[in-house]
Amino acid sequence: MSEPIIRPSSEELLKFLVEKLSNKYIIACVGSPLRSDDRAGLEVCDQLAKKGVRDSRLIECEYGLETCLDRIIGSKPRGIIMIDAGYAEGVPPGTIILSSIRNIKEPFALATTHNVPIRLLLKLLEKETPAKDFYVVAIIAEKLDIGMELSDSVKKAVMELVTAIQIALDKSMSRRIND
Repeated sequence: MSEPIIRPSSEELLKFLVEKLSNKYIIACVGSPLRSDDRAGLEVCDQLAKKGVRDSRLIECEYGLETCLDRIIGSKPRGIIMIDAGYAEGVPPGTIILSSIRNIKEPFALATTHNVPIRLLLKLLEKETPAKDFYVVAIIAEKLDIGMELSDSVKKAVMELVTAIQIALDKSMSRRIND
């Protein structure tokens, strides 16, 4: 993936997720639970859990990727898909962006305040796991103030992503069984 995909179609998102999840990728749901739309990544994992989805490929990383390094390293993934809130100048709130983390440049930024720079974490993960590919599925935030409520546009994007991940997990499991 050479350029970020802004507003991937449902088919593009599903195809991406099925392919990656079939190849031993994990999904890291990242966010800050007390900063409104920054909880979008965490909400994806929460909603999947409410639907009864339990899968070792889903890892919740409250407050940043660095908080769950041990679980990520222990899973020995081939790649990582990080779900997080983001900001992109001129892109409407609730928009989903799919990109290789290495291709993210200004004016796009992840909303989560990481204690450790993301590039340093990626170098560590490349060293400690078989993972060589790192992707982000970002939901553009509308508000990042203190609070527990998601904006309506972000809620809608979260549910779209939850549906895609649930289908992708099922399809990738079938694909792995049939291989």
